[in-house]
Amino acid sequence: MITSPKSRLDSWKEIADYLGREVRTVIRWEKDKSLPVHRVPGGKRRAVFAYTEEIDAWLAAGRITSAGWPEASGKASRSEPRPRSMWALRVAFIVVVLGLALEPLVSSYERKHLPRLAAVALRGNKLVAFNEQGGVSWGVDLPLPPKKLLASQVIPRSLVTTHRERVLVSLRTEPEGMPARSDEIQLLSATGKRMWKLVPQSTFHFGPLEAGPPWEFQDWSVVNGHGRFMVAVAMSQPKQRQSMVFLADAQGKIVGRYVDSGSITTLRTIRRPTAPLLLAGGASRSENRAVLAVLDVNHFKGSSPDPVDSAYSCNDCSPGRPLQYFAFPRSELNQIAGPAANRVKAIEIGRGAIEVRTTEAVLYGETAEAVYEFSRDLELRRTSFNKAYWHIHRELEVAGKISHPQDSCPDRNGPPSVRVWTADAGWSNMRPPPITAASF
Repeated sequence: MITSPKSRLDSWKEIADYLGREVRTVIRWEKDKSLPVHRVPGGKRRAVFAYTEEIDAWLAAGRITSAGWPEASGKASRSEPRPRSMWALRVAFIVVVLGLALEPLVSSYERKHLPRLAAVALRGNKLVAFNEQGGVSWGVDLPLPPKKLLASQVIPRSLVTTHRERVLVSLRTEPEGMPARSDEIQLLSATGKRMWKLVPQSTFHFGPLEAGPPWEFQDWSVVNGHGRFMVAVAMSQPKQRQSMVFLADAQGKIVGRYVDSGSITTLRTIRRPTAPLLLAGGASRSENRAVLAVLDVNHFKGSSPDPVDSAYSCNDCSPGRPLQYFAFPRSELNQIAGPAANRVKAIEIGRGAIEVRTTEAVLYGETAEAVYEFSRDLELRRTSFNKAYWHIHRELEVAGKISHPQDSCPDRNGPPSVRVWTADAGWSNMRPPPITAASF
């Protein structure tokens, strides 16, 4: 047979490349399936050659079955996976299957043998996590020099629905020569890997006023409803004093936002069979008193129920209002010796009750508080003042600023009523059963 030089293949490798197979495969085909391969007379042991025309004719004769070759005739497809590629795919598949099978065992080992995280601290330009045994679990360098670690919380795995805990931190950074930045919120894994970071940049308008960054961190509350992990974060505008509360999911996506014309400083979550409720406490500018917003986590949007078209009404907030909005009266001490308005200081969630405390005055080294006890259905049960309230009351009597003793004080049995707003009824008064201050 007379052929052109281009049709000749001068080694096992060239033959294998032409067929798109491994060398050992074409050697086997030459032995078992009569692949037309010629040997150089007098040449070395493996000195072989072949002609492409003969190989094409051999393929066309169907000497290779469909099980051994994907095409019925013609040249071998250069895109067909080679045995080595198939082997790599098999190895990758086995690794994935083993990973899935071993993951529960690894998770169980971590839960039983790795010490749980206990606290997080800022050391220079590094976040450092400490475990329950007092050792350092990890340290993470921060890209921007932080000025202050505002808050940190180790979230147990029962709330994040994972086999290890998560870490929530709030940082204040002030890069040199740059404008003030909003405080940032970060969620980290149990090994210090950052899951997400949020630096709020939202802007809202209240009448002629604009509230926007920088936003300052106030509080957060972890929300877990029906296995869904979320974090509610309260931020306030330091100059205008308006606030927003945003709801972020496990991936750091903001899924809801509530805006208040006043300052929201305290957040707590009520777990319920249907859906969690978020309680947001602070002080209202339009009401000039302490307030508590009751927010539906499943419909988390809207703004505080301020008078429409007033300087306190949000012009560009999404529609929606709280389920309820409580306004707590200013006490006698607050009006005489306190700040411009009282403020929700703390919200405590118990098994059968919810306790809201407002700061009325800070004087003589003590803090006068009003105490409001609600049922878990947010029905007002009773009101009172703490002991510090009556200590300050007596000091003001001696100073001549109050003309009556506790026994004849109009508020001796606690604040007389609370104003409450609902979408159906608007504003109304809610009165508790009377209770003596001496019982507290």
